[in-house]
Amino acid sequence: MSIYCPNYYKQPSLAILHRLMKQFNFAMLLSVGADGVPSISHIPFTLKVNPEDPEHKGKLVAHVAKANQHWKAFEDGNQKAMVIFQGPHAYISPMWYENPPNKVPTWDYCVVHAHGTPKTVHDKEAKKEILTELVANSEGAAHPNPDEQRWSMEFGEKSVNVQLSAIVGLEIEIDELVGKWKANQNHPIGNQKGCIAGLRATGNVGDAQFADWMEETCQQLWEKKEEGGSA
Repeated sequence: MSIYCPNYYKQPSLAILHRLMKQFNFAMLLSVGADGVPSISHIPFTLKVNPEDPEHKGKLVAHVAKANQHWKAFEDGNQKAMVIFQGPHAYISPMWYENPPNKVPTWDYCVVHAHGTPKTVHDKEAKKEILTELVANSEGAAHPNPDEQRWSMEFGEKSVNVQLSAIVGLEIEIDELVGKWKANQNHPIGNQKGCIAGLRATGNVGDAQFADWMEETCQQLWEKKEEGGSA
């Protein structure tokens, strides 16, 4: 499985890929069985990275309901899969360009594809650890004020212990990471800045969010041009 990605859309920074994967961690797990039929699960992931290895692509951990038959495809440890992290995206109006009559609309976006071979996790304590980390990260985002009380696994210990038998854990050591940042890199600076301003003026939260990612991407190109390098 691959993604169409011209060189100017490729995101080479591992740190930026990881940032998107952490911020947009509700992703799509996709695998194709021997019968050619794809299986898809939409689940939250936790990304674990070795801080001592700057080239470590990362390991993804997650869980699915035991009633979800998707996990059985990974039981023998040989089924490859892909996890798709959909980041920010936005409609791009030609009216934001310097010469609108000669342009057409498009849709820009940031996405990461993580490839690997999932392993199933059945051990109760290991599954509890997967949930504990996911909950801690999610509660931290839901309650950013450190003085605000956050839900923890201890709060619902009895219910958690019951639910542990109803899930299967998944671990995926990432073999390959592909990031596609479609942010008008092939357009003149005037068009890029016009799009960023236009997106921020729509009043749509998603548009404003993509404008930030687009500006970060294009800023690198602007700096290269200022230094006399190739964009």
